[in-house]
Amino acid sequence: DVAAAVLSKCKDRLVQEHAEDSDFGLSDIDEAEWSSLESAALADPGFAEVANLSVDLEGEWFALRELFSAPGRKTVNSVAADGFENWAYQHGFKEEDVLLILGELRQQRPSGFPKAHDNRISLRQVLELRHKGGYAFAKALRQRRGTVLRAWRLDLDLRGSGRVEHSDVGRVCAAIGHGLDAQLIRCALQLHGPGPPALRHLERSEASNFALFVKAIGGPDVDMDGVWDYFDPDGLGVVTLGQFVRGAGELGFRGDAELLFHGLDLAGQGRLSRDDLAYVGILAETMPDLTAPPSPAPAWTGGEEEEDDEGSFS
Repeated sequence: DVAAAVLSKCKDRLVQEHAEDSDFGLSDIDEAEWSSLESAALADPGFAEVANLSVDLEGEWFALRELFSAPGRKTVNSVAADGFENWAYQHGFKEEDVLLILGELRQQRPSGFPKAHDNRISLRQVLELRHKGGYAFAKALRQRRGTVLRAWRLDLDLRGSGRVEHSDVGRVCAAIGHGLDAQLIRCALQLHGPGPPALRHLERSEASNFALFVKAIGGPDVDMDGVWDYFDPDGLGVVTLGQFVRGAGELGFRGDAELLFHGLDLAGQGRLSRDDLAYVGILAETMPDLTAPPSPAPAWTGGEEEEDDEGSFS
């Protein structure tokens, strides 16, 4: 099960991180908390994707780890509410945001929650709030535009830069009249750590699918004009769904080519323009997980070269 595998990976990475710490054990990462998260993930297939725990541990976990830590221990189960407030202010949250988050976190507490813990915030509560905001927003975007990537382009990234600000999230929430408070969604996304919202914060599966395609074409620095010439060898100015799926497969892309096509099809007419495909390069440059050295790239040399058996050019 994917959800269970993601959570298992989180545990393994934490244990490996502290392999030299003789006092560190699974109890220090709060086995009960992880078990609860695992149960939630197994019950809700979208949870593991949106909570995005594996990415946190590799790139963004430092923000929450800074909060849920204490002298002599690598991880703690919970922190005092005032400690959370201080951390939130240090990470750019406004007072009204902090009050909203604290109120929402307290509402999440199950019946029978120990009275002695009324003034404490757990890691599980924070992760669940983050999931609630991101998952609900992604669902609304998908209903509006068909895919989250297409909504990212049409509604959020109006500048076409590949980057989205928290103010863009608030603007779109207000425009679509989302039932979940726009401020709460923005705050939930901000809990991913410093920096602007990313596609993976909204829809992990689409972001992973996009990343697989970028790697298949040669990485974020690939010549996108050459990529276009590959998909449109006859110079027709458009690429159909069939052409895209076939070409992506020939390049070794093993993701969902149809889903990606619909995410890139800005006009929604079943055809990609050169600008549609060029956005792949624009968005890829903003994704830190794609900055690692790519696998050997196809030789996008342009011109009238003949395609070899593996879909690249010689």
